[in-house]
Amino acid sequence: MKNNKLLSGLIVLCLFLVVPATIAIIVAPSDTIARTPDFEIIDNMETKQTFTGSVSQGSDSTQHTFDVSSNAEKIEVELSFSTSYDFDLSLWDDQNRRTGGWTSSEHSTSSEIPNAAYSGYSANPETITVDPPATTGTWSVGCFAYSGSGSYTITVTITDSAPDTTPPTVSITNPTDGSTVSGTVTISATASDNVGVSKVSCKVDSGTWSDDTSSPYEWTWDTTGFSDGTHTITCRAYDAAGNYADDQITVTVDNTQGDWGITASDFTSTSTHSVIRYMGGTSPGYDITVTELHIRCGSSGTVSIALYTGGSLSDPTSAVRRTEAHGISVSSGWNTIDVNDYVVPANSVAWIGWAHSCSVYYSTSSSDAGDFQSGRGRWSQSSPSNYDENTALPTNPGSGSFSNYWYAVYAHYTTQPPDDTTPPTIEITSPSDGATLTTSDVTIYWSGSDAGTGIDHYEIRIDSGSWVDKGTSTSHSYTGLADGGHTVDVMA
Repeated sequence: MKNNKLLSGLIVLCLFLVVPATIAIIVAPSDTIARTPDFEIIDNMETKQTFTGSVSQGSDSTQHTFDVSSNAEKIEVELSFSTSYDFDLSLWDDQNRRTGGWTSSEHSTSSEIPNAAYSGYSANPETITVDPPATTGTWSVGCFAYSGSGSYTITVTITDSAPDTTPPTVSITNPTDGSTVSGTVTISATASDNVGVSKVSCKVDSGTWSDDTSSPYEWTWDTTGFSDGTHTITCRAYDAAGNYADDQITVTVDNTQGDWGITASDFTSTSTHSVIRYMGGTSPGYDITVTELHIRCGSSGTVSIALYTGGSLSDPTSAVRRTEAHGISVSSGWNTIDVNDYVVPANSVAWIGWAHSCSVYYSTSSSDAGDFQSGRGRWSQSSPSNYDENTALPTNPGSGSFSNYWYAVYAHYTTQPPDDTTPPTIEITSPSDGATLTTSDVTIYWSGSDAGTGIDHYEIRIDSGSWVDKGTSTSHSYTGLADGGHTVDVMA
């Protein structure tokens, strides 16, 4: 089912009425005056700022402020003045600690700033060097006229560390590119950086980014909310400097069939027993039709196997056998056993039971429980204590107990997940509602997301004109718009 969501806005050029609940943009002449900054970039590691002024004898000058960033490695301050004067230089850090010569209120030198060195008040020019600065923020500099009145020049040179321009590396490790997935999938990625990874984000198609700030970087993806077909997974790794890199794969979602239980092929332990055992859990959140039962054996032999539903996760004895096969010859490895189709309603308590004359693979780790409950392992039937693998399993499981073993058995099913009936969300992010523009050229920006099948494409129109298909792009430009009201619609 296709769902569309429409968002409208009004752009107004020149002074025009703003219609409620619309986006209004007004075009008018700009009176902003650009000012030349009082600093220059010497190279990409040094910034020089020059401050000038005048000061009267016995007085302090204006305190000139400048910013010290976390990249600053060294600060060099120089005060120059006429040789007929005697001025003293002072520097204050962001915590108001001072290093320098005299001031009008403090007739002595000061050396409070960590890692600071002052040339002394007998020098001309006077200098202060801080190597390295211990704090960041807004610092200030000024001078005191000990003798004479006149002009001065203070130059502040800040040496920054070389910027980090190297992006991280990121790789999606699960699922694999081009694979087919179904049900709930764990998306995994690895990332590294020359300084450090700050976070890794993940999205499916044009959906919302989800962040993971610590390794291992993992996300759970419920594919049943997406349409069958090709989907794109993107992982993006960031470092603290804002550099980022992407890795992208495509997978095919196929939820018309799937597996429920334990499908692992890496278990190394096997056991042989003469009692019936059961593994239980909750079925998927939609109706499934079980068509096959699978068991991974460590040797050849004979198996009786069945699917049960009902009972509770803490006691399977009231569960009912729904479909089964018995007297089935099996060999070492995975064995596929056809059974009569049975529809299991969504979110049912379900069990797979079996008896066998061969060994079956298992794990003692609850992390290997798959779709079975991890809090309890297998139910081992104690009454009756023996059962023949050449006959059908009992209609209801017998009494017994749980133990922390998880066996490699699962059910294969077919299904058709429900239609996606939830529309996407969409928001025009720029220009803002009621904005005034000083240009007849306008670029519209928007964002959208969809928790179901993802956004297939966007469309945009202006003044009820023709829709323009934008694909997955989230911006569109209009040029030469006339003064007056313009209505913009964006649809996902």
